[in-house]
Amino acid sequence: MACLFTTSDLKRFAALLCFALAISGCNSDSQSFAPASTSPQLKTHRFDELGMPAIRCQDAKHCPENVGQLVSITLRAPERCTFTLVKPNVILTASHCVPWTNVKRDRTIAGNCWARFPQRSTDQEPPRAIACKSVLEASRLFWNRVDELQTDYAYIELAEDVDRPLAKVSEKAIGSDHLFVFGVHPLEKDEDLVVKMDCKQDLSYSLLTRRETSEDAILMPGCPIRVGNSGGPIYDTSTSEIVGVVSFIDTAPGKPQAGVGTRVPPPPPL
Repeated sequence: MACLFTTSDLKRFAALLCFALAISGCNSDSQSFAPASTSPQLKTHRFDELGMPAIRCQDAKHCPENVGQLVSITLRAPERCTFTLVKPNVILTASHCVPWTNVKRDRTIAGNCWARFPQRSTDQEPPRAIACKSVLEASRLFWNRVDELQTDYAYIELAEDVDRPLAKVSEKAIGSDHLFVFGVHPLEKDEDLVVKMDCKQDLSYSLLTRRETSEDAILMPGCPIRVGNSGGPIYDTSTSEIVGVVSFIDTAPGKPQAGVGTRVPPPPPL
C-alpha cells in the first residue's frame, strides 16, 4: 500500500521549522522542537511567511474555491493534505491528516496547523493561511487490524470564518458510479496545483493491500490520485455533493493502482 501521509523536501521543512520555532518563542539554542500548548495561536498568515508556495487551480475557469491544502508541522516533518470548506469555519479532511501530536485532550490544536486556499483572480494578494482551532469530530486514527479498512475522516474547526463558497456533504447513497475528486498536488516549482480527477467506482474491485473492506469504502480502480490528495473531496456526479474523502492509494508491484476513499457523515453542529 502506498500511504498518503504527505512529505516535503528539506528546503520546505527548514522554512516551516524556522517559522514554528519563531512563533513558539524558542531561540536558536533550543535543543529540540516540540509544539507546546503555550505556543501562541496565530489566526492567519501569508503563504510566504509560512515558507510555502501559492496554490492555483489547474482549470482557472472552474476553480473550486473551497478546496485547499492542510499544512501541519508535527514532531516528524511537515505534512500536506487536501481539505474542503463545508462551513464558514469548518473543513473536512482525512483523520490521518490531523496533526494528532499537536492536539490537546480537549481536542484543541496547539498551533502549527494551517488551512491554505487557492488564489482567485479577484484576490489582490495571496490568500491568508487560516490556523486550525480544534478537532470537532474524527473517525478512528488507526486501523484495528492491518488488513481491515476503516472510515478515515475528520472535521476541523478553523480560527476564523472564511468567505468562500461552501461544499455540501451528501446524506444520500451514492447515485452514480461516475465520481470526480479534487486534490492538491504538491509541486517542486513555485506553486501547488488543485487538480480535478474523473474516477469511477467499482464495488467489485478487490483490495490488493487488505483482505477486508467495509460498507463505507469507495473503491476507484485507476483513479490517478497521488501523494498530497488525502482528505480530498469525492463528489457524486449525479448530485454534485460530497460523498466521501480520499484515504489512500491501493497498489502492489506490477498492478495498476486504485484510489480508496471512505464515506463521511454530515458535519457536526458547532
